[in-house]
Amino acid sequence: MLPSRPLSIAAITALLVGCGAAQPQPTPPAPDVSALANGYLDALEARDLDAAARLFGPRSSIVETGRDEGDWGRYASHHLGPELGAVRSFEIDRRPLDAGGAGDLAFAIFALEYRIELQDGRTMESVGAVTFVADRAGLRHVHWSSRERRGAAHTHHQDGADPPPPNDG
Repeated sequence: MLPSRPLSIAAITALLVGCGAAQPQPTPPAPDVSALANGYLDALEARDLDAAARLFGPRSSIVETGRDEGDWGRYASHHLGPELGAVRSFEIDRRPLDAGGAGDLAFAIFALEYRIELQDGRTMESVGAVTFVADRAGLRHVHWSSRERRGAAHTHHQDGADPPPPNDG
């Protein structure tokens, strides 16, 4: 006599589980993007491009204030590196706004307030937000958007002249 239908489904399920076919594979946790993001912001404060570079995976993209800056290597060599070379100090106050992830991708969003003192004595105070996206290889995408803090008093060159207009590239 054949087993009843519920028993045959149970038997098939037992066979599959016994063979490992029905056992779900454990999913590794999403990348710890908050640690990567804080590491990146710490590296900026330390003006340490090498430390920042170690946080990026082989595929990356950077967008800063509405402009595609390319991958990490291009951004570091053509934009961020020259900028940090002119910086005496960089202080970033950060506040996490949101974070999440699933599978291979995770994101974190921070509100920022920062103060930059340049080698020539000028200071800049800005506010903004930055979004980080990471995969298992490291940071995959950074989108930084900022503006001058309202009411911030930028200082002038030590010779009293007005600072030059910002570099657009």
